[in-house]
Amino acid sequence: MSERDQTTWILGLQGWEVVEDGVREEDGALVLSIAHAQGSGYTCGECGARVLIGYDHLETRRVRDFPWAGRRCELEVTLARVDCPDCGKVAVEGAGWVEPYSRLTLRYEKYVAALCSLMPVTDVAALEGLDKTTVYRIDKKWLKRREALRPDVTVRRLGIDEIAIR
Repeated sequence: MSERDQTTWILGLQGWEVVEDGVREEDGALVLSIAHAQGSGYTCGECGARVLIGYDHLETRRVRDFPWAGRRCELEVTLARVDCPDCGKVAVEGAGWVEPYSRLTLRYEKYVAALCSLMPVTDVAALEGLDKTTVYRIDKKWLKRREALRPDVTVRRLGIDEIAIR
């Protein structure tokens, strides 16, 4: 397995691969340039339909990803716009690993949310080099998702241990 194939395998993004000479270091961060794997096609960001040909491409952007070996990791990606025959719209392709207009991958957001359950938000922001409002937003988003998964349970009894009268 070549070094490029190993990096693509470690990256673990289905349908995406690291481009030739796409691994470099900038300011202590690991930057990976990625592109669609050959023949993988596109997914419409509006309806989720598979589209074979891209309409055009947006500017290259960097997306923060899960840290590798204690280093900050960023993915350099150029998303395509597609002319979807199913919904009839020209839309940005849907990538299952990043939300539209986001600068953070979903797995990195999950990592930051897990850190928030272990330590204060300001400490997480300092550790990861993020703004604290960004960390608050991520924490709130993932708490809402976790809350949506919890089953509704009717409270039958409420126990009160002590009453303080002042």
